[in-house]
Amino acid sequence: MKISRYSIFFDAGNDLKLAYCSRTNALFEISAQLFDFFRLNRNGKVDVDLFEEDVLSFLMEQKVIVHEEDDDVYVRELQFKTLQLGFSQEQLSLIIAPTSQCNFRCHYCFEPKKDQRVMEHVQIAQLVEFVQKHSLAKTMSITWYGGEPLLAIDVIRTLLQQFNRTGKTLVRHDIITNGYYFDEKAIEIFSEFPLNLIQVTLDGNQKRHDSIRVNYKTKERSFYRIISNMDRILEALPNTFLSVRVNVDKSSQEQFYEVKEFLSERWEKYSNYEIYPGILRIDNKEGADFSEESMNVFDAAAFSQKLEECGFANNYPTLLLKSCTANRINSYIIGPAGEMYKCWNDVTDKNKIVGYIHDDTLIHRQLFYDYLFTTAWYENAKCKECAILPICHGGCAWYKVRNLRANGHFDTCCTHRDENLLKSSLINRYMQTKKK
Repeated sequence: MKISRYSIFFDAGNDLKLAYCSRTNALFEISAQLFDFFRLNRNGKVDVDLFEEDVLSFLMEQKVIVHEEDDDVYVRELQFKTLQLGFSQEQLSLIIAPTSQCNFRCHYCFEPKKDQRVMEHVQIAQLVEFVQKHSLAKTMSITWYGGEPLLAIDVIRTLLQQFNRTGKTLVRHDIITNGYYFDEKAIEIFSEFPLNLIQVTLDGNQKRHDSIRVNYKTKERSFYRIISNMDRILEALPNTFLSVRVNVDKSSQEQFYEVKEFLSERWEKYSNYEIYPGILRIDNKEGADFSEESMNVFDAAAFSQKLEECGFANNYPTLLLKSCTANRINSYIIGPAGEMYKCWNDVTDKNKIVGYIHDDTLIHRQLFYDYLFTTAWYENAKCKECAILPICHGGCAWYKVRNLRANGHFDTCCTHRDENLLKSSLINRYMQTKKK
C-alpha cells in the first residue's frame, strides 16, 4: 500500500491538520500524529498494520491510501471515461453563429476580422439537413453565438422552427449575447422557444464599459441600455437563468465588486441570475503569451482567493469529467457561411475552418486531431503525474494548440495549481462545514 499521489496534507493553523484527496474531492481533519506520519512517508510504502482497522478502511475508501498500482490504473480509467465522453454520439451539440456581424469593436476580441456575413437560406437548409444526418443523436443542444447573434434574430427563429421538425429533442438552449439588442422581439421569440441560459457581458463599471462597448456605427454608449434589457429578461423570462459576466483584467479587478453590488441591489427581488468575473486573457504583441494587462495564473489565483474571502465566490474544487467542443466528436461551432470550427475562439479565422456542413470532407486534419487528441491531458506526462489532475483535466486546448503549433508560451494550468488558493479554498470549505 502507499499514499496516493492525489493526497494533499496541510497545516491549517490553530493545531488543525487537514487531508484532501483530489481523486474523491474528500476533505477531512486528521490528528497531528497521522499528519506527521503522512508527511514522513509521502513517497514510500505504508505499513497498513500500523493503522486501526476502521481508520484504514476510511482512508482507503477516500483513496488517500491505495494499492501500489492504483494511481496508474485510475489514470487509465480517467482516460477511458474522457474518451467515452468525447466520442459519444448520443447528443448533437451545436454552437451556431447566425452572423459574424457585431455592433461593438472590443479591443480584446478573438474575432478582429469579421466579414459581416449573415446566414442565408441556403446555409439554413444545409444546417437542418446536417442535423438530420446525425441519426444516432436523439437529443441536441444549441448555443447561439456570434458576432452578435441577435443581429440575426430572424435567422434564429427560422432555425428553431425547422429544428423542431427534425424529431430531435432540444435538451439545452442557451445564448451568448452582448445584450444590446435583447428587445421585445427577442423576448417574444424566446418565450416561444425558452432558453436555459442567457450570458451577457459587461466590461466593468459604467465608465469603463462605455469606453469599450460603444456602438461603432451610432457611437451610442451601451451600459444602461444593456442593464435595462437585463431588467426586461429577469421580469419576462423568469424560468431562464441570466449569467452576467463582468470582464476583468489586471487593472480593473476592483470594479467587479462595484458592479456586483450595483446589480445585486437592483435585482434584489430576483433569484434567477448570477454575477461572476470573466478573467480576460489578452495576448501580447507577439501573440505568444499573455500581455501585461492580462492576469496570469497566479494573478487569477490571488484574485479568486480575494473573491472567496469577500464571500463573492466559492473556489472549492469540483470533481467533474470535463470536456469542451474542441475535444468532442459530436460537437461543432457553425459559422454563417456553413463553415465548421472546433473552438469558439477560432470563429471567423479562415485558417481554423475544419470543414463545411454540406461536405463530409475534413479540410484541416491536423487542427482537428490536435484538438481531439494531441492536446488531451493523457498525452502530457506532467498532467498524468499531477496531484490535481482530477479537478483540472489539463487546461484549455486552444492555448495548447498555440503552444504546439505557433510558438506559444501560455500557462494552461488551472488556478488550483496555486497552493495558497487551494489551501485557502479547502480551509474555507472545512470551516463552513463545521458551522453547520
